[in-house]
Amino acid sequence: MTKSEFCRELMETIPEYLPEAERQGLDLTLQQVVKINDQVLNGLLFKRDDRNAAPTFYLDDAYRDHEQGMSVDVIADNLARAYMETKDLGPVSMENVTEDMSYDSIRDQITLRLVEVKRNRQFLQDRPYMNVGNGLAVICDIQISDRNGAGFVSITNDLMEHNGYDRRQLFENAMEDAWHNAPPTLRDMQASLFGSFSENLLESSSPVAPEDKAMMYVLSNSECQYGAAAMFYPGVQEKIAENLGEGYYALPSSLHEYLIVPESSGIDPREMAKMVSEANRTESVVQPKDVLSDNVLHYDREARHLDNLPFNRQQDARMEAR
Repeated sequence: MTKSEFCRELMETIPEYLPEAERQGLDLTLQQVVKINDQVLNGLLFKRDDRNAAPTFYLDDAYRDHEQGMSVDVIADNLARAYMETKDLGPVSMENVTEDMSYDSIRDQITLRLVEVKRNRQFLQDRPYMNVGNGLAVICDIQISDRNGAGFVSITNDLMEHNGYDRRQLFENAMEDAWHNAPPTLRDMQASLFGSFSENLLESSSPVAPEDKAMMYVLSNSECQYGAAAMFYPGVQEKIAENLGEGYYALPSSLHEYLIVPESSGIDPREMAKMVSEANRTESVVQPKDVLSDNVLHYDREARHLDNLPFNRQQDARMEAR
């Protein structure tokens, strides 16, 4: 059974596991949604005219369960139960937060998310974005919260145009506000892993002493959500080099962080690139939705310039030629 056949059969089976009263007036709709890194997910939308909330359940994991032997009936029963538990809760959405979507009302909630352009050609089609170099771009998210939780809503072209946001102003102010809205952090990786106190070096006014320098640091933001964008906050690249007292390599660990390796670590850059590439292809290490890039960056302190390593560009050319 193909995935599309499975999704349609599941949609037709689920009503059998819902109470009669819930089936009345319920409209089930299959839709494909392009997510980050151009992942196309199959969603099942539960919509009733008498209810504002319209929960969507993605069926791709369910299809994998079916391929491993779980019957459509069992999956349909599980989804029906999940729907009954969440039917009165809507997803975190701007409609649930505020009716005022004017730019001034949401400016202090805007954060940046870093993506690789070649991995997100479809995803970026309906979103304003700003190129930041090295094949990377930032989009703007709105941090939101309501009774159902907290999350992010990315600003789409429709949202921008409907509310009269100026694209240039949107990104200029997002960069200007980045240190305040999602403060950047740079911490000793080993200390962070073992739960030890780790100073945020971006708040330090003096360089790290050579004897205290770590082999690797984690660059993110205070929430550790989409923190890789901190690499392109104004002044962050220069501040890292100033505090380390040298140039460094930046390994794209995920959308949420960069790993910063001082030049003096002695680690072969090609080994770093190999490590990143292997991690990005191992779902138990980095989920596909969290992959940023395979490209290791290098910051030259004297030139004050961040760039892809030369063999990254050769690798990209080979990938584009396939």
